[in-house]
Amino acid sequence: MIERVPLSLLYPQARLALDYVARANRTAGLFMHGPDDLAAAARARGAITYPRADVCEALLAYNRRLGASARAIRNTEALRDGSSLCVVGGQQAGFLGGPVFTAYKILTIVRLARDLEACLERRVVPCFWLATEDHDFTEINHVHVLKDDGEVGRVRFDWDGRGRPIADLPVTEEVLAALREYLGGLSGGPAHADLAREILPRDGEDYSTWHARLWSKRFADDGLVLIEPSLLRAPGRALLRTVFEARVRIIADLEEAATRLQGLGYEPALEPSRVGLYTFDEAGRRVRVAGRPVRSSDILARPERFSPDAALRPLLADAVLPIVASVLGPGEIAYHALLRPVYDRLGLPQPAIVPREGYTIVDRVQADRLAALGLDSREMLAERFDPQEALERLLSADLAQRFDRAERTVEEGLIALRDPLSSIDPGLEAARRAAASRAAGAIARLKERAMRALAARHGVSMGDLQRVRNAFLPRGRPQERVLPLTHFLNEYGPRFLEALRAAGGVEPGAHGIMTVEATDD
Repeated sequence: MIERVPLSLLYPQARLALDYVARANRTAGLFMHGPDDLAAAARARGAITYPRADVCEALLAYNRRLGASARAIRNTEALRDGSSLCVVGGQQAGFLGGPVFTAYKILTIVRLARDLEACLERRVVPCFWLATEDHDFTEINHVHVLKDDGEVGRVRFDWDGRGRPIADLPVTEEVLAALREYLGGLSGGPAHADLAREILPRDGEDYSTWHARLWSKRFADDGLVLIEPSLLRAPGRALLRTVFEARVRIIADLEEAATRLQGLGYEPALEPSRVGLYTFDEAGRRVRVAGRPVRSSDILARPERFSPDAALRPLLADAVLPIVASVLGPGEIAYHALLRPVYDRLGLPQPAIVPREGYTIVDRVQADRLAALGLDSREMLAERFDPQEALERLLSADLAQRFDRAERTVEEGLIALRDPLSSIDPGLEAARRAAASRAAGAIARLKERAMRALAARHGVSMGDLQRVRNAFLPRGRPQERVLPLTHFLNEYGPRFLEALRAAGGVEPGAHGIMTVEATDD
């Protein structure tokens, strides 16, 4: 069962993305196509000649190394066909897949590709770009775990190769130790042993290949094609050279776009002056090209040594792949809003931008506990939710009034003693205040015990409420941005992804709250 709530409930700060999915007039013109203008985006691909053969061969070899399904291999081969298109989304190579929204993004890619294939009557391939060229190690070196006591823990590992691209990260003993610690922190259950076996790295795998293989396997039946960014550098060398040569003009385009966004009341998501290409220093660390002795001929001769930053990464993908739609999260939509003038400058058609789906997962036990207290999931997602206030709702109006009256009566009675006692001995005032504090505390404790007793009648404890709160908003953030897919596979088994596939999706501008039955012991 899915309940749909406004996306603004979880991401009130993502104003540009919220306005975009709401089709607000002021976002018109920020992108080449609106969120529904997919047919026009498909037609625009016809004006571009893509290096299909080279890209196809590279992706075939890579996906075969991952052990991709027969369907994924057929999809990869379909990219050779001049009429085929693809839907693409990407994400960093977060430990154990990173937060579960990555899985939701892939699910959106798969669903959109299937729907577009039927609508456009041409092959549309689902592709996922694992951003292994990134070097921001602290973004990917940890995973969160919801512990048995309801608290949210964090497991992390270190690497002496910080500054190098994640593609260089081996599966070290530290990585394996973090994996063991994470698995040990998960609750047991029938799905736990299978999950532990499934997510183990294979002998000889590096970190990025390990994670790419997991995504390939989890979405094997959907024919998902994995993209390793380094494979696109040689086919995209002309684009890399153009970006290098036009960097000053591109920065000016981005600055103008940023000014326009500010005029519309949005804060630009990128710093234009930092946009450009990366290369590698003598230690293999990823460093910016700006200020280094690099020539255009270097890029053409050795494209494997150059890569775009996060802002320009979409343009490299769009130069070598027939991307009809990019699936993006709220933050990504904000920085893509700056890129249209760069697409215009480079003569590339910008894909349609489609927001990814998002969910908060609730198990049946949690839902029943909420219902017993007269609460709903929407309230749990509101930052103002307080478990203590939820318990107070259990008090009848009469009993709540009696407690209030008791508090006032005791307080007023002790205040009435203030002047007489002070006239006897000013030192008695401190004793009077202490008595007032003890009396107020005693009434508060009695009220607390009454609330807990009432909650127990409903089969709910304060600890239960705290655990449910942390399940909905771990560390005060949306569940999908903290807990990994492995948490849900451990709780619900492989049918978790099946339930998501069968759910029918969540329309742009909404967020789904999905109730799932817990795995039987």
